[in-house]
Amino acid sequence: MDFNSKVELRERCASNDVKSLDDLYDIEDVAFIIKDLTHKIDIQKGYKKKKNQAINDEMKVLQNKIDYFKKVIVSTLEKHNEKNLTLPDACKVNLRKPRPKWIIDDEEAFIDFLIEKKEIENCASRLEGWKIEKKEANKILNDWEKSENLPESVHKELGDTGVTISFIEKEEGAKEEEVDMTVPIKEEDYDDLEY
Repeated sequence: MDFNSKVELRERCASNDVKSLDDLYDIEDVAFIIKDLTHKIDIQKGYKKKKNQAINDEMKVLQNKIDYFKKVIVSTLEKHNEKNLTLPDACKVNLRKPRPKWIIDDEEAFIDFLIEKKEIENCASRLEGWKIEKKEANKILNDWEKSENLPESVHKELGDTGVTISFIEKEEGAKEEEVDMTVPIKEEDYDDLEY
């Protein structure tokens, strides 16, 4: 990716205009942008104790940029009908299937449904009222979905396709293997040659 393309990509990020890349292998540059932004977030976390709000704002901006660049990678991989890509000496990029999640539209109606089905103790705790424990509620809702016994107070949303990036780190002190490519020269006595 040339300099102008990188500038254009950063401008598109600023406008949140997600377009896939023309070349599949430009994902390497985008992956390294994400790595750099993630490193900046880590630095900001160190300063967070001193300047909490300003740092939270900066981290949110950086995270939005990371989310944008991940969307660019997803769009590019989908455009080229790829599910994963290995960029030698750089990174591995994989699409992650979206996980559906349950949305409780009416919490009171859902709690009443749980009480009616005698499942309230399995997925809610009581302090000053019932508090739904999402992990347990998800298990029960998944089971009910299979038996088509879902309450009207919930629905399922499909999440966005995600991307995972694994950077290939060279070990410090690792030497590149050197191969002796010299060709032995055979010394011949040219005086003994016959013509």
